[in-house]
Amino acid sequence: MVRFVRARRSDPAIVKDGSGKFQQRQAPALDIDYMNLSLEALAEELLPYDERKALLARDPLACAEGFQTLVLLTLRHLFGMRFCPKCPDCAQSDKPCTDAFGSNATAMGGVFGRVDAIYGSLECQKSGNFHIHLQAFIQCFHQLRSLSELQGLKDQRLVEMLRRCTSYSGYVQRKVYCNKEAWDDEKHEIEDAWPEFKDCPLMSSRPAYQLDDVMEPAAWRATYLAADVEGLQKRKQHHVHIPGPDGKRMPLKHCQDPKDPTKCKSGFPRTSWLTEEPFVVCPGLAAEKEMPHKGKKSMVGLPWGPCNEPNLNGTHPALVAALRCNSDVQPPYRFPITASTHSSGLCGNECAKAPVRNLIWDAQINQAAQAGYAADYQNKRLPVAVHECKEWMKAQKKLVEEIQDQKPGYVGARLGKRLITDCYARGVCRGAVECTNLIIHAEDHEKDPTRAESVKTAPVTEISLQYGLRLLEKAAAQEPWPREPRRVQSDPRSYAQKKLIDCPFWTAYGGRGQAPEVHALSAYEFVRHYRFKVAKHPFSGQEHQNHLNKPSLYHAQLTEEGVGKVMAQARNSTLRAGFDYKIREGAGEGWLCLGKGEHVNPAYRHDWVIAPRKRPDVPVPYGAPASKSEEEQAMKLLLLFFPWVNDVKEASTAVPFIGHFWEKGMRSWREALRGRTFTYGFPTEEVKRFVLNFCTVHFLTRDLQLQDGLHPNSDDEGMVDDLDITLDEEDLAVATLTHVRGAGKAHASQDDDPSEEEVPEAAAEVRAEAKQQQDKRPTLFDLTMDMIRLSSSIYLAPERLQQPDAEAQAQHQQMLQAGQVRDHALARKSAAASKKNEGAEEDRIAGLLIQDKEGNPSVKERPALTKAMLQAWLDSDTVRKQTNPKQLEFLKLVVDRVMVEIGLIKEEESLRKTRLPQLPPPAGNYLADLPRSVRDPDGEMAPENALGEYGKLLLWNDVQGVTELVDRERCKDNWRNEVNDELRHACLTVENHAYLHGEPVEGCTLSEEERRSRQRVISSPDDPRLQESKFKEAMTVVANNDARYQINKDRAKQYSQASGAPLYWSVARDEATSAALQADPCDKEAKIRWLQYHDKDTENLCGVLPLAIGLPVALTEHLNRSPDRLLLRGTKGRVHSWIWPENDRLAHRVPTCVYVKFEGATWQLDGIDEPGVYPIRPAQRIWHLDGKRQHPVLKVKRKQIPLTPAFCITAHSSQGKTLRALLLDLNVDKKVDATFGAVGSSRVRCRDDCLILRPFPRFLFNRGIRDGPKLLLQKLRGEDIDLAAYAEGLRPHAACAHCQQVRHLDGFDHEQWEKVRANMPAMCRRCKHGERVGAKKRKLEVASKEFCGACKLTKIEDAFPRAQLAQDAAKRKCLSCCRAISHLQCSECGESKAVDEFHHCMVTFPTESVACKACQAEAKKAFTVGRKGWFSCRSCNEILPNAVGHGKERQWRCLNCASRGARQKDEHTCRNRDCKRKWHEKQRPGQGRKRFCPDCRR
Repeated sequence: MVRFVRARRSDPAIVKDGSGKFQQRQAPALDIDYMNLSLEALAEELLPYDERKALLARDPLACAEGFQTLVLLTLRHLFGMRFCPKCPDCAQSDKPCTDAFGSNATAMGGVFGRVDAIYGSLECQKSGNFHIHLQAFIQCFHQLRSLSELQGLKDQRLVEMLRRCTSYSGYVQRKVYCNKEAWDDEKHEIEDAWPEFKDCPLMSSRPAYQLDDVMEPAAWRATYLAADVEGLQKRKQHHVHIPGPDGKRMPLKHCQDPKDPTKCKSGFPRTSWLTEEPFVVCPGLAAEKEMPHKGKKSMVGLPWGPCNEPNLNGTHPALVAALRCNSDVQPPYRFPITASTHSSGLCGNECAKAPVRNLIWDAQINQAAQAGYAADYQNKRLPVAVHECKEWMKAQKKLVEEIQDQKPGYVGARLGKRLITDCYARGVCRGAVECTNLIIHAEDHEKDPTRAESVKTAPVTEISLQYGLRLLEKAAAQEPWPREPRRVQSDPRSYAQKKLIDCPFWTAYGGRGQAPEVHALSAYEFVRHYRFKVAKHPFSGQEHQNHLNKPSLYHAQLTEEGVGKVMAQARNSTLRAGFDYKIREGAGEGWLCLGKGEHVNPAYRHDWVIAPRKRPDVPVPYGAPASKSEEEQAMKLLLLFFPWVNDVKEASTAVPFIGHFWEKGMRSWREALRGRTFTYGFPTEEVKRFVLNFCTVHFLTRDLQLQDGLHPNSDDEGMVDDLDITLDEEDLAVATLTHVRGAGKAHASQDDDPSEEEVPEAAAEVRAEAKQQQDKRPTLFDLTMDMIRLSSSIYLAPERLQQPDAEAQAQHQQMLQAGQVRDHALARKSAAASKKNEGAEEDRIAGLLIQDKEGNPSVKERPALTKAMLQAWLDSDTVRKQTNPKQLEFLKLVVDRVMVEIGLIKEEESLRKTRLPQLPPPAGNYLADLPRSVRDPDGEMAPENALGEYGKLLLWNDVQGVTELVDRERCKDNWRNEVNDELRHACLTVENHAYLHGEPVEGCTLSEEERRSRQRVISSPDDPRLQESKFKEAMTVVANNDARYQINKDRAKQYSQASGAPLYWSVARDEATSAALQADPCDKEAKIRWLQYHDKDTENLCGVLPLAIGLPVALTEHLNRSPDRLLLRGTKGRVHSWIWPENDRLAHRVPTCVYVKFEGATWQLDGIDEPGVYPIRPAQRIWHLDGKRQHPVLKVKRKQIPLTPAFCITAHSSQGKTLRALLLDLNVDKKVDATFGAVGSSRVRCRDDCLILRPFPRFLFNRGIRDGPKLLLQKLRGEDIDLAAYAEGLRPHAACAHCQQVRHLDGFDHEQWEKVRANMPAMCRRCKHGERVGAKKRKLEVASKEFCGACKLTKIEDAFPRAQLAQDAAKRKCLSCCRAISHLQCSECGESKAVDEFHHCMVTFPTESVACKACQAEAKKAFTVGRKGWFSCRSCNEILPNAVGHGKERQWRCLNCASRGARQKDEHTCRNRDCKRKWHEKQRPGQGRKRFCPDCRR
């Protein structure tokens, strides 16, 4: 590459480094063989290593051109292929490199044999060096046949083929040193010179033996392998692990195993892999030698050996000797493990005893996986392009933020220039060499931008299968055919007539006609050898005359009408296919006409012809879609590899009509494929080979793919999660902690709650207390951690752990003395049988109305309908194929509801309860919320979940027969009911809040005993009430799962100490998929962190599950829905016994089985002496590390017992339950729904059964309930509701003063809406900024609402004038009510006048403080600073009465402008014109003011 470097004579670098002789216009010459010089002469000619390195670093063009040349020479002379710089486009030229069979191999082949084709990908390492990944298609048995055919060979021939393949693999993947002793002596010296080897000329010279044609063969071979190749192997193929200070060798950073940095991800050193004799890797040897035996890296069935060096990476010796650089060769050829191929002398296991079919299939899958892995590896460059574009987008966004206040012309110019410079490959993610390579090949490969970074010899053609599969299905069902999508192109025949034409492939292929050349070809063969070409026809009289003289000039000829047109209008005539010109019948020179079927005639027959390709193409299905099922796979095979036509008249036995693939009586497409194959066979042997490759490499159905082995990005090399962690006591102590949301983000919950803007003193007095309490609220993280610490102090205090509990001990002894499990296998079998019989009961339903013989209506009884039948229908392929996942989930809910209504299942078994929950769901849609049609009648807001919106409309508009329950059955305590009502309506009074906390109440006349009974908040963790019997096992209700998860573990520890039952921990086993391994190291530390996640984040499986005999537990999933058992999620029981070997128990592994006793159950399983005991086995579930994303992909498979301690639940889970006693936490985050307190506190029957664990602020339950549930209840009661007025309160509107269009507040900028609130003329965003700007959603304080005393509605603050917010709530009016005022009384003259005689803003002020225009004008004439009763507003400059003013001396502002007063300390105003909100943030000395609020910064 140094010889490619060229520079100007004036380049200062030439003078500086003295490298002028290497950068001249004609020097160094390209035709001089520097490699033939002696080492001494070469040393004189070459620059030193560092200077050569610097030389290439300054000239990326030389690197790119030099590497391309090196690849070209390698393919020609080493691989023995015909290859040129124009490949594969040269295949359609007059001098193609490909032969008639599509092969680029020369007659003698190359160092690997005859290579038909190659595909390669160029990429740069992090150091900037170009390298290439090549996949070679070699002529051999494995390339042309399947392993089932290989197994069909006779044993002698199979053994001989194995011997030859093993010898071939051992040679092309050489892993031996001839002189192992010499290597051991030189090893340390060579490693010290690694990686540059500056003083070694071996890599930059050519040994003399390579040009010596008279040397003896034996001597030549010895020099070649023992001297030259071995010397290069030691320096270039040796996998280096540098020893550390302690002498221990550690892998380099780029080859460290992500799970264990002390290990190499490639398995070096491969000490256990050493062997003198080659063998085929079997499962037994793979386990013995610690070789990969699963996933895409599995070596089972692969010939291995010989290998005598654990750190030597195998490659072909010819590549090393010729290229003088490192390389890697990996043959994928496998052999099934049978008696003939099994190395029984090395392996003592019976690996060949498995069924032959399974062995062959496993080997075929592994071979396909390795080939697919190689293909994946060649596309690593594609993510680089994606990352490059993402970086461009980031830069554009940042530039927009910097110049957003500039003029549009300036912004457009800057963005355009940045886009141009980005597209010119500046190299954000790519290096200089990669960018240069893209630039120099940009014009050569305009249609294929990936060609600059790839090398391939075979041209490809894409086929879209989507329409073809739809056509096949519709034709078989005898339904109307769909229309094929158009792929239009410009008509190249005439420049005068600009029009678009298209040739739909499947329609044209089906109507290709009966010409013997193409009639019998399948679609795959047709695409491979033929193409559709635009038919030429004359456009002028002269061209028509030339056509008459020489008919071969054109494919179509003009009719009489066409001749008349071209003679009259010359080339501007509009010619119609089939009328003005028609195709010449038959075949011409190098083309065929389409058939005469109805689908191609006349639409395409006269515009297109069939032309043969000069060399075969490789058909590639568009997007390479994987088959979802065997049915889809069978359809693809019939569509692609068997010939068919779309016209019945052109069909024959060998080439049927497309709809006749499906014959009468067939039940599946698999049966249709088998019938076609067994009756007629494959069209040719080549098609059979295509089908086998298609099925085993490209299109494995999803249920047969290696889900955890293959991945679209090969950066997950070697990533198989086989780390089974073992926890010591310290690790277990860490794992039993709980990961609490918000850790490390101490102020996370306040990000969405900036400080309020300055308000007048009157309004501040009204809301001061609530706002101050909200501003000082701790974060969600702090609240949860405080609750966890309180739990620990209550249950895990040393003095309490030492106190035994007689009741807990009795429960423990009762479980120990209960009936035992006599036969574990029989018990599990009995449990499984009961699950299978869940839907066995037959509930017959009435049939359809029919008529009897006399014509009278009668009822015919239908066959029995059971739950099992409906479930089987839901799981059938018919339903799953016709619905997407969301539709299927909705259908399941509908069927579930139907089964409840007709009595097939009980209400308790239903997937969804009919009772509307009081609390909104933690995620998803709340059906009691207002429908979008109410909140956004104009449809301006972003779309929402359609299914949830339909559910809301159904509940709000179509629900009938609702019964409201008003009688209190659970609790008869009047004061308790009063508190529950206040909590339910979120209007907790000061008195009751004080009673609950035991605080004094002014004017209280209650007795001391009554006040003590009303104090439900505990005084401290030592409160004696906590030691009462009912509270020792009372259920704790908290707000979130983080606290629930930790409290359950704490109380399990306390139960163990109190009862004397030993406590053991079942630690879940997590196995990460390749996608998760890429994103997370998945080492021991990461897996311990996963164990800390609560079970709702991990698909209801606990990370660490405490187990003790007698411990109260609850099910986390439905186990048995049969009516006599009803073991559903949340069902409580006690641990009875387990199958848990002592070694596993002490190592905290998952038990084999846990038996749980369910109190009150009367059923009894076989093999168990105790009723109500049920075996619970470990469950496996898939959870996601990125579960919060819309489409999570980072999967982790967890194995754990589906149980959780039954001491604590969340308020959502408590809905509908009646509890014996309750411990409640009401000090929750302010984002929790205000009805949380009512849900929790109403679970018990009297006040004495509930204790509140800590004090809580009153404002949390004094905020008013959500408008949605309140309005829904009013609507269900039949009350009249003005939903339009409510919607206006959520999104107030006003008319634009310029265009007179009524727009919502989103359509106004912040400062313009402030004018609207002051009843001043305002301009909408569209008028202010131009037509290009529409309404944009602004950040609104929707949670802060005010009550209008006039219309009696609650509206957001922006719906009120600021002056009105300074009044008492009873007098406050919203903007709409202020505009509706028709008369006002002037406070100066005392007269009542029409509103037109007052200034616009006067309607927004308190009515007792307004002045008419006449009084205002008189005051303005005589106005002085000292005049009493009047002031001049510093903001709007209006002369107004003092009663509507606010501020200090000479700083007065009216009530509408008061919030724009002097900036307070540490107060900032957001510069974003769509925000403009104020917030408080500490400003350090010398630090500039913040431009944007925290939300806009994000």
